[in-house]
Amino acid sequence: MQPAPAPKNEVHIINTLRAVAALMVCFYHFTWHSDPTGWFFPEDNPVRYFGYQGQVGVYVFFVISGFVIPYALYQGRYTIKNFFRFVAKRLARLHPPFIASMLLFAVLAIGYALKEQQMVQPDWFRIIHNFFLTAKFVDVPWYEDVYWTLAIEFQYYVLIALIFPLLVHKNQSLTFITLILFVLSSQLFDHDRKHIIFFHAPVFTAGIALFLHRVNRLNDLQFIALLGWCMIETRYEIGPEVAVALSITAASVVMLTWHNKVTDFLGNISYSLYLIHGFVGCQFLYFTARYTDSFIEKVGMLMLAFALSIGASWLFYRAFEIPSVRWSKKIKYK
Repeated sequence: MQPAPAPKNEVHIINTLRAVAALMVCFYHFTWHSDPTGWFFPEDNPVRYFGYQGQVGVYVFFVISGFVIPYALYQGRYTIKNFFRFVAKRLARLHPPFIASMLLFAVLAIGYALKEQQMVQPDWFRIIHNFFLTAKFVDVPWYEDVYWTLAIEFQYYVLIALIFPLLVHKNQSLTFITLILFVLSSQLFDHDRKHIIFFHAPVFTAGIALFLHRVNRLNDLQFIALLGWCMIETRYEIGPEVAVALSITAASVVMLTWHNKVTDFLGNISYSLYLIHGFVGCQFLYFTARYTDSFIEKVGMLMLAFALSIGASWLFYRAFEIPSVRWSKKIKYK
């Protein structure tokens, strides 16, 4: 029997998908922006309708993480004894930019408090639980809407690091049992519990299926069957739009390699864009949207919000993400 071919390390379409997902989330938040004067786009405007669909970009990120994280563990020859090193690597990679974004929103909150001549009183309980990504477990609000997804991602990192040895075990029955139990776990939670990783299990499992197929641990038929099941579970547990986004993302990873300098650039800064577009683009619209009347003016402001957010994200990426990547790479598996 011929040995399985070694998987290719580069998956170029991932950067393109990251870019698309980040822009979708920005589009949702910008088109659904509101201030004391009302909504940026009126309720019957088609831009606002299509903008609402942009929130599924979050689930594109979930599928990407479902694929990329176990693939990186596989390439790094991860074993369970490296669990804490893996967690440390993820913290070093993602938490410094996250903390920097929290500081930006703290400055913004202080500025608004001073403007309203209110006393600045830090809510340390809320700050601590935002910092540790546990806010929804104690029923306190996030400082920024996108932080809930970072909490889900970190729960996934811990879970995948624990179950990874079962996914790549030589006994394939253990792989199937692990995947089946993970997908079925989504039925234990309703939308009031969407801050728990298991609610989103079918979406992440689609990414895991992509990984197992790429490293030849699932054949084509097994892969299609598992992916189809994930789509059905996602359709009924989360929503049809998410199921469509899941299928398109999975098909893109399997069939496409398309990327260019623009998508690579946007993919590289996608995490920074995800973190601070609310601070930059939404705040820009807060001060300007009320002065727009015509549709053309609103579209122009929308484009400016994107441009400013992308430019600020590039600076943020240079200042915080590049150092965090270096720190993460210094943590080696034994």
